[in-house]
Amino acid sequence: THGHGPRQCTHDFKIVPIERELRRLIGREKMSAWRKVHKTALKEISKYQKALAIWKRNRKLDPLLLPPTFPSREFDECQADPLAIQRIGISTDEASRAKPSRVPYLVHIWPHLDHGTNRDGCIEWLAKRGLEAPKSACEFCPYHDDDEWIWLRDMEPESFERAVKFDYAYRAAKIQTVSIKGFEPFIHPSRLPLDKVKFKKSHGKQLTMFNNECEGMCGV
Repeated sequence: THGHGPRQCTHDFKIVPIERELRRLIGREKMSAWRKVHKTALKEISKYQKALAIWKRNRKLDPLLLPPTFPSREFDECQADPLAIQRIGISTDEASRAKPSRVPYLVHIWPHLDHGTNRDGCIEWLAKRGLEAPKSACEFCPYHDDDEWIWLRDMEPESFERAVKFDYAYRAAKIQTVSIKGFEPFIHPSRLPLDKVKFKKSHGKQLTMFNNECEGMCGV
């Protein structure tokens, strides 16, 4: 009741669209041919996924129920013959975000990790070319720190006002639909409506790193 709700944005707006576009680029013909080559391995992976879904449904009833064994050999077989390679721009200071592909036909690689590039190194590389890459996020993202809220409020007041309206509307909707005693969601960790929060500047404190907050699927 005092933490963040489940993350859906990364899955809904990054992972799903990227994988959908990859399948379109690969095409049905190549995908079908690849599936025939790895038919046995894919069958074992499918059996595991079904067993995992059953385990997730039943583990609350039986906490001692063991999860199914991941078919590592079959998955590795598919990964050794991928239809696509996705380069993901995760730097060394957020290496915990680097996660392997969830689908057998796609392999993830991380060029910044391979070259030992940290966040400052990325900024320097861009600066030498006259470029910059400010952090991107939804207007109402609950992971904004106070500096970002202050910037949004002062520099893009229309965006901030939309975030305020979203905060009130989201809270009203959740109160009506979620039957959890005392549950009242807020965008800001102070648990105050966004337009009532007294934001505090960080004054040059250490940047908040992503760590495991993000799925590492931005691809930028």
